[in-house]
Amino acid sequence: MTASCVTGATGFVGGHVAQALVKRGDSVRVTYRDRERLGRLGALEAEEVRADVLDRGSMRRALRGSDVVFHTAGYVGSRPRELVWDMNALSPRVVVEAAAAEDVGRVVLTSSVAAIGRAPHGEAATEETVFRGGEFGLAYAEAKHEGEAEALAAGARLGVEVVVVNPSYVLGVPVDRTQPGETSTRVVGNFLLGRLPAVVDGATNVVDVEDVAVGHRSPSSAESPGSDTSSARTTSPGWSSSIAWRWSRASIGRSRCCRARSGCSLRGRTACACPRRSLPRLSR
Repeated sequence: MTASCVTGATGFVGGHVAQALVKRGDSVRVTYRDRERLGRLGALEAEEVRADVLDRGSMRRALRGSDVVFHTAGYVGSRPRELVWDMNALSPRVVVEAAAAEDVGRVVLTSSVAAIGRAPHGEAATEETVFRGGEFGLAYAEAKHEGEAEALAAGARLGVEVVVVNPSYVLGVPVDRTQPGETSTRVVGNFLLGRLPAVVDGATNVVDVEDVAVGHRSPSSAESPGSDTSSARTTSPGWSSSIAWRWSRASIGRSRCCRARSGCSLRGRTACACPRRSLPRLSR
């Protein structure tokens, strides 16, 4: 039985990842900061451990005895900027370093399609697409990209396999369906109920949260992360014609490991114009 630890399990994606792991038969441990939020997991059978992803000591205690860590904790938003950077850029490195200290061999990091560079017109972006700092003007995208680079570098330095998953716009129901839906999903509901005063035409990539969970789970069980890439199909439907659309499974971005880059853990990730932000060093 695989011992899995999930950070951010009281969140939307993290809760579904934890649920998918329980269904697989893993021994699952979930971390939390606010006990009241554990209610979002319903009756999910998992060990609960209080921990802060920015505190290496508490993370070491939370990860102790685990085989794999799923770092889904993050912060979606643009302000306050310090929180955006701490949660999305700094915490991935803290978790990888804590995993290395506790002899946990693999970390699966939840990133975002926002951390992938912009593809030329008419082409699809992949993890090899160069990310240029400031291209999107979004603190969230910059922080997520930095978090990937920090995690991959720490993994290469400390001998921890790091797999990064890049889901796009995530839709779906909560783990506990008695709980309110997430903001992204409520937008769809409001459209269906005629509560949106206007809809701007355009296109977007969407993915079912259950597919996101499976996309996290698959590389965690592969002997080599690079041998099991979840690069399913991508759907970019027109916004106004498809927000009320077929909830068929869309796509999750490709999972990958730092060891799949021709021997260089940061190949194609930091060799770009992205401004490097100096992250604070934390003592153990």
